[in-house]
Amino acid sequence: MPKAFSSHYHWNSAILNLPKTDSDKVSTPVPSKLFYTYNRAIHGFSVILSPEELEALKKMPRCITAYTNHTLHADTIRTTDFLSLSKAGGLWQASNYCTYAIIGVIDSGVWPVSASFKDDGMGEIPRRWKWTYEPSVQFKSLMYNRKLIGARYFNKGVLSQDLNISFVYNSPRDETGHGTHITSIVARNYIRGVSYFGYAKGTTRGTAPCARLAVYKVTWLRGGSLTSDVIVGTNQALADGVDIISMSMSFQGVLSYEDPITSFAAMEKGVLVSSLVGNRGSNLMTVVGNLWSLTVGASTIGRQLAGSLTLDNGKTIIGWSLFPRRAFLNVSLVYNETLTGCNSPTLLSEFANNVIVVCFVGPRINNQISTVIEPKIIGDIFISTDKREEYRIPGVTIKPMETPTVINYAKSTID
Repeated sequence: MPKAFSSHYHWNSAILNLPKTDSDKVSTPVPSKLFYTYNRAIHGFSVILSPEELEALKKMPRCITAYTNHTLHADTIRTTDFLSLSKAGGLWQASNYCTYAIIGVIDSGVWPVSASFKDDGMGEIPRRWKWTYEPSVQFKSLMYNRKLIGARYFNKGVLSQDLNISFVYNSPRDETGHGTHITSIVARNYIRGVSYFGYAKGTTRGTAPCARLAVYKVTWLRGGSLTSDVIVGTNQALADGVDIISMSMSFQGVLSYEDPITSFAAMEKGVLVSSLVGNRGSNLMTVVGNLWSLTVGASTIGRQLAGSLTLDNGKTIIGWSLFPRRAFLNVSLVYNETLTGCNSPTLLSEFANNVIVVCFVGPRINNQISTVIEPKIIGDIFISTDKREEYRIPGVTIKPMETPTVINYAKSTID
């Protein structure tokens, strides 16, 4: 930065005193608006420009390039069994469970009152930590501790697209749940007696259970996440002194040389960036990789929650169900080929009272699940290989190969 300027903001503002365009040939330019300056992740800024101003900026001697403010998409990861982390030895013991590491999570914020972020058993915060408290909505200073040692939020990029956006929490508090989910995977403290409605009861922990967490909220329920906010979040994380940056989001359809700007800067400063590459499946190219970062492919969990369907003839079919309670329903099973799409509330309302319906899964299973929430229908059977969906009424997913057994039984019980 030239000595004539007191800050990067003033320097960048001077740069944006752009030369005039041919005003006789173009419409009135949009007034430029500088909303971020960067001095660690990159040397640059984010600004709103008219097309004419942008072209003038690109012609300036020290302008390397200019990128559009792209939208990012949230991703997620699995736990770390495949890393063979064990209490018996290895990386956990060698690093004292990462007790001196500070991990910056760039995502949708954090739910600070979650048990995942209690500081039980943790020592003092490393003295090298540079963060200072910033008061904000629904995020009081007492919510910070020796585990959650910092949280910031950035949304000027989102606001540059729409000044009328109303945020649920204009603070680091999580609006979508994704950031809390990722943050707990990264460094959740030990929590005993955890289960999914009684399934798989035990103790849960994060990948680095004793690491410190600093959260940078750049993803918003209304407005999504944009490049400019992600860059300033990374810029601030580097300034605060994090050791590792976790970024569970990715660009789609962005040129490879536009994507890894901040990960390159972090690499130069000795900060590891860990990011996801997806695994959206069935195409020749299923991942979205990043240069200069540790990339992790998405996976699935090593368990399934079984659900059983028992017919009156004694036949039991084992499928999958995320319905959280036990359900014993001694009612009629209805199969109607016209209605198996389960996508018409009007048609489904024609069923008799208290029935279980058979549905073939289409491209929008969530819509189908919502549609069968009809007073007369108290259960559903979905024919699919998708094991992921949660049911709001008693329901089970069975394999297509089991379909004839169910259909033949339903037809045989018609009065």
